[in-house]
Amino acid sequence: MFKEDHWCFEPVIGLGMAERIPEYLEGYHRYPDSVRDSKAASEWCRNMPHLEYGSNKGVMTAPVNACKYMPDVIVMHVNGMMVSQLLIVKNWIDGKDVYSQLSGHAACVYCIVPSLLKRDCNVAIPCRGDRQVAMAPRR
Repeated sequence: MFKEDHWCFEPVIGLGMAERIPEYLEGYHRYPDSVRDSKAASEWCRNMPHLEYGSNKGVMTAPVNACKYMPDVIVMHVNGMMVSQLLIVKNWIDGKDVYSQLSGHAACVYCIVPSLLKRDCNVAIPCRGDRQVAMAPRR
């Protein structure tokens, strides 16, 4: 998927395919619909994880069992029990906990970008776009 293929602009910004312009950083797309005031809107936008502008031209995806290349990130939709088991396996491997930045928005950014930046496991929660457009499980 290239910039023009995305339904939502937040992954375009978060994945480094577009600049974080002043209007975005001031939160104009978040206020008044999803935050209390413009200060909260700006705070959310400034804190959304992001890659450096120009660092990516696009995103390539494939089912993990058919992937013909070494992926940078593996994304899995799992339930709470599965998350618990994956965290236990992660602890078994290196003894370290997983620290995640969570949001109810832009799950496509929150599940990919922190993992790329930290080169470590991450947990994210499906957002409205995941549920309505990507048909993520609702349970």
